Amino acid sequence: MIEASVHAPKPLDFRSRLSQWGTDFVTLFQWLLATGTEGSKSPQLKSRIRMGNLLCMIMVLYCTAYGLLYTYFGAHVLAFVTETGILVAVASMVLSHGGRHLLARHLFFTYALFLIGISVQMWGPQYNIQLIYFPMAVIPFLLFTLHERRSLVATSGLAVLGYFLCQAGPIAWVYHLRPHDLSPTTAEIIGVFTECASLLLLVLPVAVIFRSMRSYEEEIHSTNQQRLEVEKNISIGQMAGTLAHEINSPLTTILGAMEMINMLVERNKLDPEKLKKMTDRADSAVKKITSITQMLRNLHYTSGNDPIEETSIQEILAEVLAIVLPQMHKKEVALVQDPSSARLPVHCRKYQVFQAILHLFEFALSKIPKSQLGATVEVSWADEQDSVELFIRFSGEGLSDEMIANINDSFFTTSSDHRDQFPGLIMASMIIQRHQGSLKLENSGENPCFVLQLPVRPAEDLDSPESESLDVDALLKSS
Repeated sequence: MIEASVHAPKPLDFRSRLSQWGTDFVTLFQWLLATGTEGSKSPQLKSRIRMGNLLCMIMVLYCTAYGLLYTYFGAHVLAFVTETGILVAVASMVLSHGGRHLLARHLFFTYALFLIGISVQMWGPQYNIQLIYFPMAVIPFLLFTLHERRSLVATSGLAVLGYFLCQAGPIAWVYHLRPHDLSPTTAEIIGVFTECASLLLLVLPVAVIFRSMRSYEEEIHSTNQQRLEVEKNISIGQMAGTLAHEINSPLTTILGAMEMINMLVERNKLDPEKLKKMTDRADSAVKKITSITQMLRNLHYTSGNDPIEETSIQEILAEVLAIVLPQMHKKEVALVQDPSSARLPVHCRKYQVFQAILHLFEFALSKIPKSQLGATVEVSWADEQDSVELFIRFSGEGLSDEMIANINDSFFTTSSDHRDQFPGLIMASMIIQRHQGSLKLENSGENPCFVLQLPVRPAEDLDSPESESLDVDALLKSS
């Protein structure tokens, strides 16, 4: 008879417990960070909500650390160092998330609240009013308020009023004016309710601003869609004239060949050699028209079903040049190409990469003044083992170092300022990143240069359903 032995679970050692606590903390942190983002359709709004959650968690940790260090342990210097570090960290996050305008308001609000708090302590009721909240209390206002909708004075006034009501208004004055015949328990209950009402006065404006921002994000999205539709219609109108000229030229060739054949038939002078020459000329013209219509189809190609295929960077570039060369001739911009004829194969979604490179050319041409002497667009490429690099250097005299820095920053941020300034570049960057490549703008020489890097064979996750549903037109509208 075999006896079954039951073994008690082994107790976890300290390292295992620490690892488990760390995993639980990360899970809780991610859950708190994503709170409130489930019903948000706008990526920009989700980003702001996540940033708000992060800063609120920092505020709680900061207040806890400050209270323990200053109130219970008396470590005033360490509390001051902690406060300074938190302020610097928050300022860095605000700068990277919203830019210099948001950072300026953050600093303005912080110092305004600091002065208000000091004034209340000096000239207000003589009670111990804690100031541990003043560096962080205004963060929600900064995140959910847009300078396009509200002025700096109105926003700062709202923040200062909420802080004053929370820290110095009802609480201290109720304690100061409370009747002497109330019991301590009753006075304590009144104080608790008053403090809750004060906190509610501070939180309510945040909720109102947050709600208005949701509607504002929808308005911005709708306005951007309308603006992009207008720009697309203008571009189509400008391109229609160019395409009409490009199609008329081969049509004239075909018409001339047919007339020549008819004339030779009427005169009974048609020989096989001349007929072959005329038909070859007409066939070449037909192929040119076919390539032009193919390029036109590519411009409005929704790439949800665009397969991953082997092509070459030169083949994609040739299709792009078929579109932009007429614009370059019109602006008197010369094209300089790499004389190397080596074919550089890549596995990619061809029409997505076509769209990305086309946007780079359109941006480059928009930054070249019309009739600029010696204006050029230089195109070259290089084989870097497992990747292919494409270089597009252009005569962009109007590009300052600050603008180049903003363009490079636009490839890694969702700031609305960048989306409004560089919608085509944002779209190109999104496409290249989906292909696990990179895009940047360099200014190492006299002229700026786009450097586009694509892997020769991307990883397997490019075939995932999420990537398969990538719609270029949808990306353009969402940017």
